[in-house]
Amino acid sequence: MQADGKKIVDPSRQSTLSSHLKMELLQLLRVAVVSRGPDTELLVANPVELSSKGRPLVFYDITRALKMLNTCIFSAEVGRHMIGDREWEVYRFY
Repeated sequence: MQADGKKIVDPSRQSTLSSHLKMELLQLLRVAVVSRGPDTELLVANPVELSSKGRPLVFYDITRALKMLNTCIFSAEVGRHMIGDREWEVYRFY
């Protein structure tokens, strides 16, 4: 929908919107587990939406999954980093 609530009928705008949606759907989470001596670090990277909004449910989902696995979380942090031409939210759990 356009800002005024009307349907987008311009084919070029529809195509642009479609390509942006495909790009967002293809860039999923990236996950890495790293051994840090006696500790284990879980890194989850998530691309920030083009609107610059984060996704707070990602943090909730990760902590919930770790709780279901009976895994203790010593520390957790979220940061934003530029990787290439995209901004990413990186969640770090110890």
